Amino acid sequence: MKQLMRYEYYRIKNNKLVYVIFVVCCFITLFFCSSDYLSDPMIPGTPNNILGIYMNEIADVGIVVLIIAGCSSIYLFGEEFSTRTLNLELLAGYNRRTIYISHCIKTFLLTGGIISVSLFIGCLKFITKYAKGFRIEDIAYLVRSVFLIYILAFSMMSFCMIFAVLLQDTAKSTVFTFIFLFVSCYIMAALVSGSSHLYLAYEGKKSFLLRLYPPYLWRWSLKQNLSMTDMIGTFIIAGGWSSIFIWIGYSIFKKKELK
Repeated sequence: MKQLMRYEYYRIKNNKLVYVIFVVCCFITLFFCSSDYLSDPMIPGTPNNILGIYMNEIADVGIVVLIIAGCSSIYLFGEEFSTRTLNLELLAGYNRRTIYISHCIKTFLLTGGIISVSLFIGCLKFITKYAKGFRIEDIAYLVRSVFLIYILAFSMMSFCMIFAVLLQDTAKSTVFTFIFLFVSCYIMAALVSGSSHLYLAYEGKKSFLLRLYPPYLWRWSLKQNLSMTDMIGTFIIAGGWSSIFIWIGYSIFKKKELK
């Protein structure tokens, strides 16, 4: 596993597409991140400082970055099938479980890393104007938000990895991933909440079943007064879905005949 992860790290480090996607995501956050988040916030209890901009940026631009980073990660995974790199890894003596887990780890780190860093960069243009009021205690919120970005993003990406395993086609896997992420993040959340407006879908008290839905938790978990019970519950839900989807993906992968 260790050697395989080093190999994956080397491939990511030398893949120009990764850098292009990262630059695109940074450009989007820098361009669309706005101080208007403070006057018209999406998250209840938004503080009037850089932290308030950051938390609303995750709720707004963060979803766009999630879709872009997610599609790029699945594109890279699907490419492993198209280029028959997986066949070479099998010939090198690695078993299918080790190979699939290594790609899960790569997808987890790559997707979460691109989203987190680009969102931080998007806030930099406001740091001199709105840094006042930021407290040392707010660092805990930043750490929590990054942690939740990683686990919630992967709870969706672990499902999208199944597309790559089933289709074994880079383009088709990416298209299906885009459709899934777009529908689940922008459309289904509003529909299941019974709201006609996107931002209202994430406000107020919602049913327990809705809180089992990772795209909904993406915004719901951003509130500053999130209790420890709610945070642990979010982790369990995201981890539970990820475990289920990893098991499904691996079950298909270990029996799938590679092209």
